[in-house]
Amino acid sequence: MTYVTRPFFLLVETFWPVLPLVVAVDLLAVYLLVFRETLDPRSFAFWMVLCIVFPFAGFALYLVFGCTLYAGKAFGGKERADRGSGLADIAGDAPFRCGGDARFYGCLEEALEDISADLASARSVHVELHPADGAGDVSALLRSKASEGAEVRVLAGRRVPGRGRLRSSGAEVASFYRRPLSMTAVPLRYRNRRTLICVDGSVAYAGDTVLVRIEGPAAADLESRFLADWAFATGRPRESLAPAPETGGCSARPVSTGPDAGAHSALLAYEGLMKVAGRTLHLSLPYLAPDENVHAILKLASLSGTEVKVVVPRKGARIYQRWNSFAAAAPLMSSGVRVFMSEKRICDSVIVVDGRICGVGLPPFDGRAMRDRFQIAVMIESEKVSGQALRHLEEAMSSGAELSTEDYAGRSFPDRVRIALSRVMMLFNRGSHVSRFRIHDLGRLPRRRRHSPGPAGRGHDHLPDVHGALRPQVLLRLDDGPFLRTAGRNHTLSLHGPHDILAHLPVQRSGLLEVHPRRGARGP
Repeated sequence: MTYVTRPFFLLVETFWPVLPLVVAVDLLAVYLLVFRETLDPRSFAFWMVLCIVFPFAGFALYLVFGCTLYAGKAFGGKERADRGSGLADIAGDAPFRCGGDARFYGCLEEALEDISADLASARSVHVELHPADGAGDVSALLRSKASEGAEVRVLAGRRVPGRGRLRSSGAEVASFYRRPLSMTAVPLRYRNRRTLICVDGSVAYAGDTVLVRIEGPAAADLESRFLADWAFATGRPRESLAPAPETGGCSARPVSTGPDAGAHSALLAYEGLMKVAGRTLHLSLPYLAPDENVHAILKLASLSGTEVKVVVPRKGARIYQRWNSFAAAAPLMSSGVRVFMSEKRICDSVIVVDGRICGVGLPPFDGRAMRDRFQIAVMIESEKVSGQALRHLEEAMSSGAELSTEDYAGRSFPDRVRIALSRVMMLFNRGSHVSRFRIHDLGRLPRRRRHSPGPAGRGHDHLPDVHGALRPQVLLRLDDGPFLRTAGRNHTLSLHGPHDILAHLPVQRSGLLEVHPRRGARGP
């Protein structure tokens, strides 16, 4: 034994008693990551290295932040039951429900007067809430209504604020997470942020800090969502609900996101709104995550000629969210997206398309939030309501300043260090296996290839499935702009099923778009 090998053998001798346990933990981690998980390659490599280098700490972090097996065990049965009952809010691309009425509120305080008026004559009040500013005022209204003899049900997360006072007033209170789940790490990762107030099955409020009031068939859909969550939390059979009468000319539909609503509902909802954007697209987000895979749909909208404006708070809920928003804004601005830093607090996502369609309550542009967070959103087709939401976004934009590429390029060395550390803190928010987009701006046209025209009838309406053997190639030539090539051999756009790729690219404003399976795309 030499002076070179002595330290090595001393280290082996020291850790020899726990070496079998280390090997067992590593083998268990490898088995779960290779055979049970469905992570993307980046997340797979990260968790594999972390579990092998730091067997115990890495494996514990993986179980809390990276493991996706909880959702299948804990909420898989709930998703099947919800789909079997015909819930319409599970499908992110479900049609709008006509014959309703809607109103937009910029904060909970603005809605308290209308909530009090609706509760005054209510026979049943069903509430699913996430603790927020002003929730105490709503709780006082619920206690008052329960003491009058009305049916009041309150469904919350692991901890129900004011549980004792609500029950003493006659209200039914339940936790969304059943007893075994509430004592594990499941509530920490799969957080229930759904906020609903349903009155008599005909009026509903949805949203956390930004709310919408819905009447008509869409309100009945929100009531059905509450009844499904209530049945899961209490273990009782799901109750049926009579359809709500039509009350107006507004069209709306709810969209549920989370492990019980499928892996793609949030992304489908965003895609459905952005693919119909013709002139303008305004969006507010609590933060921007450095996830170019999800930001690709914003880039596609901007590159296709739509004016895209995004507003985020200058001070996020966590300090690292501010610097990640600053860093994630740079690639968006290079694609033509205008990004604003607002001094106002922004907790809910609000999107307005062409001043006629708006959405409230969708999760942020973060793969993990889209996949793991229980939320309820409402899409509304109404120029009146969209105008109210647009004024709310314009106020947030006017309270701050617009970012520019020069601001990001001129960042100081301390700012670079903060951004690097923030990316590490935000790393656990990345790694979505829902959908992967990769966009590459090409500076020149690829070399043309001779090919014969496809058979008659083969065109934009007969695209092959991108998961199948025929992978189409798409080339979008912008007017006086760069070329955008997707779904090529090395530059791929992966969707979660057979969707019409052309729906994302408005051809009438973008020049020429040609699609040829197994052949190169060409310009004029």
